[in-house]
Amino acid sequence: MSQLSGQFTQDVPENRRYILDYTLQLSSGETITGVTYSVTSPTGDNPANLTITSVTINAAGTMAFFYATAGKLNQQYEVAFLATTSIGQVFEDVIKFTITSKV
Repeated sequence: MSQLSGQFTQDVPENRRYILDYTLQLSSGETITGVTYSVTSPTGDNPANLTITSVTINAAGTMAFFYATAGKLNQQYEVAFLATTSIGQVFEDVIKFTITSKV
């Protein structure tokens, strides 16, 4: 497992927006040109149960936005994001999601 960039808890029905901010990692004039991701589950659930959608880059090329939803109750997921830049750098961020009932 890579070092975690963030950890979040959410309930199964929630569809939440998250931001990856690369502003401080970018050189002057450098922008994010692409973001890919992969989902795993350290608790053994099917990674496809957590849905990541709408991965977009802001107009300035300094941030990426995505939505996370679903998952299975009492399971954990790790989403590894790879952001590539206009000068060929690659940044990895691993976000851990714990799915739990908030009621």
